[in-house]
Amino acid sequence: QNPAQILYAMAAGIVFGLIYVETDSIWCCIVLHFMNNLTSVIQNYLLYILNEEAANTILFFVDITVIAIGSICAIALLNSLKKKKGDKNIGVYGSFEAEAQTEARINTLKNGFSTPAFMLFLILCSVQCVINGVMLWFM
Repeated sequence: QNPAQILYAMAAGIVFGLIYVETDSIWCCIVLHFMNNLTSVIQNYLLYILNEEAANTILFFVDITVIAIGSICAIALLNSLKKKKGDKNIGVYGSFEAEAQTEARINTLKNGFSTPAFMLFLILCSVQCVINGVMLWFM
């Protein structure tokens, strides 16, 4: 019911869905959702105890750090899937099936990250980070 959160909720749903498909466990998604909510609580607390300029400066660097860590994790996930695809030590009877499943997972991730909606989300997040950074210097 908050229009400003539509893009974030959509991206989180896509990411959590991909994580669930890859890990076959909901607990990883629960922990990530908890961490997301915890960062919101920390942000509100920083705004409460610090002046607005100091809090916004800290939050800007926190956002950049979260984006960097998320990007590194996504790259690591794709690399691990590629390594699994090339691994032939799976077993005689299950090797073709396991390789097909790994290929399907790689295609799912590639298709999910290359959709126009996800690209638009990345562009809007980048623009928002730049605007926040510029506003920090001029305010």
